[in-house]
Amino acid sequence: MIKKTFQSVINQMDAFLTSPVGVMDCEGFVLATNASENMTEYSDIFLSTVNDSLEIHSCRGYSVCGISKTGKPEYIVYVRGTDDESKRNCMMLAVSLSNIRLFYDDKYDKTTFVKNIISDNTLPLDLHQRARELHMDFDTKRVVFVVKVTQPSDVAAIDIFMGMFPELDRDFVFAMDESTIVFIKEIDNDTTETELENLAQTIIDTLNSEAMMNVLVGISTPTENLNMLASAYKEAQVALEIGKVFENDKYILSYKSLGVGRLIYHLPTRLCQLFLQEVLTKKGLDALDDEIITTIFEFFKNDLNVSETARKLYIHRNTLVYRLDKVLKTIGLDLRKFDDAVVFKVAMMVNQYLTSNPMKI
Repeated sequence: MIKKTFQSVINQMDAFLTSPVGVMDCEGFVLATNASENMTEYSDIFLSTVNDSLEIHSCRGYSVCGISKTGKPEYIVYVRGTDDESKRNCMMLAVSLSNIRLFYDDKYDKTTFVKNIISDNTLPLDLHQRARELHMDFDTKRVVFVVKVTQPSDVAAIDIFMGMFPELDRDFVFAMDESTIVFIKEIDNDTTETELENLAQTIIDTLNSEAMMNVLVGISTPTENLNMLASAYKEAQVALEIGKVFENDKYILSYKSLGVGRLIYHLPTRLCQLFLQEVLTKKGLDALDDEIITTIFEFFKNDLNVSETARKLYIHRNTLVYRLDKVLKTIGLDLRKFDDAVVFKVAMMVNQYLTSNPMKI
């Protein structure tokens, strides 16, 4: 990533430069340049000439300058020419890249720190001290987005993601694996759930339009401090897992909006099986055909309103009543009664959960 950053700076300054320039690492590899010249024969002499940071040296017709945080140069900036203008350009470029390097390293250290937090690789007692060292606000609200790529693409999702948020200062983006990106967003007290979902929709639309990627986005509840990030990360993961079971038609899954599905997900499998055996005293759910299931879903969708459901299904009211009576005879639950309807809805979700066998997080 630092290579792309250096190249971007040189590209932006190229219009003001009158000669070839570049930057190489401490092993002599050219990381960024505005020319195609071969610098292999110069690398050793440049490295041996520069032994300090931000000091101009003349070498083999080039002005060279080192960049470092520790004293020993880690990068060498070179400009063809040894006149005053070349030296000035070399120093200007070195100072610019040095400042960017400091920002990059600082950001990288913070990102690594945050990644370690959500991976449970950091001791809670060390969080306050490390946050102070990195100048990070400990008690700040943040939300974790987990972006799951469901369809492979030739383009790296993380590259597109970084392009969406080019000036990340207080937010963090990093890849957990080839198909999972984590985005940690700092929010304020006025940030609403709708705003977070709109941001998630923007992420989905951008990845889909630029790389034809199909993705799912899990959203955690807001955290109050850094110590809660690991739990928030798990919440976003759980939202994706539960969504695959109960909300497989949605692309944005918020932990806060999972409802009964979240409760069922955390129940032991054996307890779920016992629940189905107890509430379905007659035949099981498999005894209901597709027509009956469709009718039940529409009945629930219309808040147990018989007339409205019949109208939506384009059937006579008596036909709907007949189907509901058939459900009562088959599984022993009268869906026109609120309590029975709740039991049946939960039973449907529990059965769906057991059938899907989701991964526990």
